[in-house]
Amino acid sequence: MQARTYFAAAIKEEPLNHSLWNKYGAACAQLLQTEESIRAYKLAIDLRPNYARTIVNLGLSHNNMANF
Repeated sequence: MQARTYFAAAIKEEPLNHSLWNKYGAACAQLLQTEESIRAYKLAIDLRPNYARTIVNLGLSHNNMANF
């Protein structure tokens, strides 16, 4: 839970940092907050569309929701 809080604070400082959005999404996913993780990953992809790590993470979150 702390990681999610820290990444949320960092995003307030750097809202255009795709890596922070990806890591925030991963922290949400670890807490089983899948819908929030998907939202964060989509924002990260908007900022950097070809970032493979985020694309994979987004796919995993959709898979966890049985959204094939």
